Amino acid sequence: MKYINRLVQIILVILIGLSFYLSYLIWLFPANQEATDVQEVSQNVVAMRSKQELFLPTQLIFRNNQATFSAHSESVIRLFQNQLAKVKLSQMSVKTYSAKAELAASYKENEVIVFHYLSQMSLSTYLQVYHLQLSTEALQKAKQLTFDTVKIDLNKEKLSFIHTDKLRVIQYDFSGLSSKNFSSLLNKTQDKMQKYPLNQEIVNGEVLSEQPIRLQLYSYISADQPYTVFRDAFFNDTKNIKVNDDTPDAISISNSKGDILTINLDTQLIDYRENNYLLKNQTLYNASAHYMANLGTSMGQLRYFTVEDERFTYRPFVEGYPIFRENNQGAIEVTFSPTVEKNQKNINITGSLTTIQVPIPSEKTQELPGAGAVYQQLFNAGLDQKQYPIITIGYQWTDLQDTGVVDLTPTWFVYYQQEWYQYQVLLKELQATN
Repeated sequence: MKYINRLVQIILVILIGLSFYLSYLIWLFPANQEATDVQEVSQNVVAMRSKQELFLPTQLIFRNNQATFSAHSESVIRLFQNQLAKVKLSQMSVKTYSAKAELAASYKENEVIVFHYLSQMSLSTYLQVYHLQLSTEALQKAKQLTFDTVKIDLNKEKLSFIHTDKLRVIQYDFSGLSSKNFSSLLNKTQDKMQKYPLNQEIVNGEVLSEQPIRLQLYSYISADQPYTVFRDAFFNDTKNIKVNDDTPDAISISNSKGDILTINLDTQLIDYRENNYLLKNQTLYNASAHYMANLGTSMGQLRYFTVEDERFTYRPFVEGYPIFRENNQGAIEVTFSPTVEKNQKNINITGSLTTIQVPIPSEKTQELPGAGAVYQQLFNAGLDQKQYPIITIGYQWTDLQDTGVVDLTPTWFVYYQQEWYQYQVLLKELQATN
């Protein structure tokens, strides 16, 4: 009996020691770290934005035989846009109008759907991102073409890509779209749309109505994202990088290729530079979207906004409307520049770590004039009536000092002489000039 008790004690000591050893392996064994890394990677993958989200049109217009409907809501536009998936296109033709009035008249047919961008969009990128079916030869023809408006004529079964400034229309026959599906979507989403009389004119993707628009006021708590968000999004290999934090007001991160990310700790602005980026037959639109997709949702609902001279601007949106911040700090800009090598570009990306995070409940609203009334005020102040500059409703970002709170106020913005102005500011400048 004495030997049995001694044996039991020895076995217990061995089991206790074994349990300590297994605990040591669980907490400190390198495989555990690898599992953690895999989990972090999978979370980043889930957070990535799709190009369908990044390149979503900014406005939808649907005209049937009863009224004209307009929507900025991302969820509504996505529902209508998704109807184009796998549509078959054929019989490409190109037409050029002689005047903007003639082009504007082409929007007056019934059973017409319009998707609008605030700047030029690559036709080949759009066709690929939204999975419209087209022959390889036809895709090659579309490679250098751009547009700002998509018009779907359900009665004539014609799908048109319109370049407003050039008065050029690239038109295809289509099959695979059902007007009944669109009518059903309209019935489900009318409460999220602005309704106008049938005969309202459409210019630059806006319904020229005097009818006022009432929009929600928003407030958010702002926060600065960690710089690792940009580090992980822009560097392919985050293990073999060098961090230089010797300067008190800045951090620099670089790799062996010479790519460098600089973070200004005072202003929270970032600057990323990459040399000799290989395009691999992709468009600059796709190349710029690659970096924005990697940022995921950490920087808000980023979407393609405008392009000018190979400088792509992405802005955060709220409830389907772009956000404007003083000194353009709310935007992320991706600028391409030439290199001596073919199919390669240098890249410069600028942006801010500061984003809106937590919404503060509010029931306040603000009334804005309709697009037709805004244009008329601009014309009365001296703007050339033949110009019709691009306008859009956006939210002005205002920091409430020392509170960490941001007010977002809706107003009209006008793209005039290569700058975006609050329309009230531009009105004062035009009145002073004239």
